[in-house]
Amino acid sequence: MSKRKYGILIDFAQCACEICGKPLQKGKGKSGIDHNHETGELRGILCIQCNSLLGFAKDNVATLKSAIKYLHKYADPLSEKKAG
Repeated sequence: MSKRKYGILIDFAQCACEICGKPLQKGKGKSGIDHNHETGELRGILCIQCNSLLGFAKDNVATLKSAIKYLHKYADPLSEKKAG
């Protein structure tokens, strides 16, 4: 099952989100072609959650680093060891 979008061929059976690694799902609102909002350059294929994460953060690396720091601050030490 393939789909052509933005001049690239997407084979959903072979693709996973480049951020979280979950298999991509076919269907409207399930996955997205990520792009740089300033240059329009295509970056990769992401699940809708990860694509939205970048969009809500406005592609700001400092904001995303701050969010990671925040999550570590309040992380459960036991779950941190399991995630490893």
